[in-house]
Formats: sequence, structure tokens, C-alpha cells
Amino acid sequence: MLGEANVSALRRLRLRRPAALLHTGPMAPLSGSYRLGPADATLLLKTGRTGPMAKLGHDLDIRVNAWSAQLELAADPAASSLTLDVDSSSLQVLGAADAPDALSDGDKSKIVGTINEHIFKGRPISFASNRVEANRDDGTLSVFGQLDLLGTPGPIAFTLNVGADGHLSGTATVVQTAFDLKPHSAMKGALRLTDEVKVQVDGHLPVS
Repeated sequence: MLGEANVSALRRLRLRRPAALLHTGPMAPLSGSYRLGPADATLLLKTGRTGPMAKLGHDLDIRVNAWSAQLELAADPAASSLTLDVDSSSLQVLGAADAPDALSDGDKSKIVGTINEHIFKGRPISFASNRVEANRDDGTLSVFGQLDLLGTPGPIAFTLNVGADGHLSGTATVVQTAFDLKPHSAMKGALRLTDEVKVQVDGHLPVS
């Protein structure tokens, strides 16, 4: 859990623009410089659906196939940092979370085409931290920084978990409209993506 001071800071950030927040467990006292990518961890986007015709759609699991992150873990948390770059054209629909066999390969390709053409349009996504703090309650790191989502910047804060064995994980919630993105819709708006998109990461720190 975030400390009371961090909760207040996150609330102040949300007044300007809703932040994505990762909820994770304790962090081991690891230090070092780590270059991360798809070979080290899986980065997933998880979408939901809403609207009068929501039952005709599906909740999607979408993997990001091209991304890189630089994680600097220092003994002094204030000296730690994180950057992330995502190729928004590298998405792959794995399937429907609510019905694993509901989508054909053609359906998946069509969905990716729609995302590339109408939503991301090949534009980059990036993050750079500007402050890192240790959470005394559980040993995790609170990372504060700037997310640039398709050319629209905004503050973001999340808690990063790294286990003693180097395992890392987390789940974030990104509010599309906070970054001037209109959730995609079909059937004249009767079927829409939810405004919130969950982002999950799971993997291990690379061994040097």
C-alpha cells in the first residue's frame, strides 16, 4: 500500500490528469542497471467494453511486441530512474479474455488494423521518470514521471515491484480521455471500448 503522503501526492496529480497506478508487492533491495524488452517481460494491454451492445463485443488481451525500458536501481532510491519506449504499431491481439476461442486469426488482424489506423496511427509512446521514492510500508518504489501518449504528455505515478529473485510485475490503469484519446466505438456508439485500459507487465530482470 502507498503511504499517506504518497496518496496525497497522487491525488494532487490526478487533479491535473488522471494517473496510471501500478499496485504491486514488496521490492527487494536490488541495485544495478537493467535494459528490458520483450525477451525479459511480457507487456499486455487489456481492454474492456461498454454500451447498450457491449454483449456483442469482447474484452481483449493485446501484447506489445516491440518495447524497451531502462531501469536504474540505486541503493539510494532517489537516484533510481526508469524510461520506457513503446512501438505502438507492434501490437498483437492474443484473444478475447471473456471467450478465448471467440476470435479467428482474421478477426485479430482486423482489430490490429483498426487500432493502427484509427487510434495509435503508428505514433510513439514514451515515459521518463523525474522522481523515485521508497515506500516505507512495503519496500516498493513509487515512480513519478511524464507519460507521452501519442504526443499528449501528462503526469503518471506507479509503484514498481521487484522480487528477491528478480521477478517484476505490475498492473496500471490508463485513462484514455486524460490523454485526449476518444475510446473507439462501433455501431454508432452502441459498442465502445471502456475509457480505462489496463497495462500489465510480468517478467524478470535480465541476468548480466
